[in-house]
Amino acid sequence: MSYQLRLSTLLVVLLAGCNGGLREEPGPVPLNAPDKGPIRLRKRTGGSWLSSYNYATYWDEGSGPALASNRISNLKSAIPAKLLEKLSTTRSVPYPVRLSNNKHVKPLPSESKGTFDQPVHDSHATVVSLTPDVLIVTVRTRPDGSYDGLFDAWYNVRKRKLRDEIAFLRYGPERVMTIYAGTKLPASSEMYVVSTDKRIPFGRLKFDRDRAVIRLSSGRLVVTRDGDVAAVKRE
Repeated sequence: MSYQLRLSTLLVVLLAGCNGGLREEPGPVPLNAPDKGPIRLRKRTGGSWLSSYNYATYWDEGSGPALASNRISNLKSAIPAKLLEKLSTTRSVPYPVRLSNNKHVKPLPSESKGTFDQPVHDSHATVVSLTPDVLIVTVRTRPDGSYDGLFDAWYNVRKRKLRDEIAFLRYGPERVMTIYAGTKLPASSEMYVVSTDKRIPFGRLKFDRDRAVIRLSSGRLVVTRDGDVAAVKRE
């Protein structure tokens, strides 16, 4: 390859990297009609081609693109204080010992280096529907002696395509809830529904044979669990 051709190729890559406008991109979205979601768009917000870019997600529900984090601001505010208080619960535990495989375990008495306040619960929040706006919060309780994240398996590369990080909610002392979007989410025996629609009350989902129903003014959302993964569809 000649020097001129290599230079031309590099210029094309650089110019492409400078295009920071909105563009449609496939990915997880909430439902706003049976088995259909809004158009998902992405916009570059920072970073560089030398390392990696940062992106913001937008949704177009038919009236033009809206920043997803702004679109769900009322839904964030609808999360009850009593749920956030539960998620803020901590317990005093010894600082862990890190093993060579990056696992953390409870230290022996002779290895103790003090204690810290460990969250009793981990949570994962997912916007599963728009109009009506519905959020499902998956809660997992940390077993005694456990130091690992309770959603680590969900965050691995294999399942990254199932989630879209769109917003953050700070609560309690140094606690942050990351809010995702999509119709696939981590499952648990403890899952809560939150909505801006007063006809959809806050509460814990009641599963019968791994199936729960959220009734809407028109139709319903059906949540099914399969192992550690749950799926939502609108009927």
